[in-house]
Amino acid sequence: MKDKARETNQQQSDSGLELAQWIAKTLDRKGAQDIQVLETKPGTYIADYLVVATGTSSRHMESLLQTPCEELKKLGYPPQNVEEDSARWMLADLGDVIIHIFDDETRHNIDLENLWKNAPRIDWQKQAKSSLASLQRI
Repeated sequence: MKDKARETNQQQSDSGLELAQWIAKTLDRKGAQDIQVLETKPGTYIADYLVVATGTSSRHMESLLQTPCEELKKLGYPPQNVEEDSARWMLADLGDVIIHIFDDETRHNIDLENLWKNAPRIDWQKQAKSSLASLQRI
């Protein structure tokens, strides 16, 4: 029984990592700047990964946030919460992953990367596996 629970936890962990990598690559294709993926587990129960990026305008930021959310919604995995009220900081809670989209000034002022300075950084650009097909089993 413990082995089954461990296997389930590993699969959830792998799917969260794949999701974070796929989001980072999607944001990159949409022109996001300075994309960072931070692994926040086991330090928090809020999410396993944070994907942080900078947009060039409020319209660009909206597009960056909406693109992965719409694709995941088509697969039956809509975001749990989306905050687009600010033209300076937008976020989407996808369960295991939270996306943060900032304008440059707000990102510098909030400095999430420094708040999570001990969190491992994921090199999402070197990860080969992060397609929507692999996410369908999440």
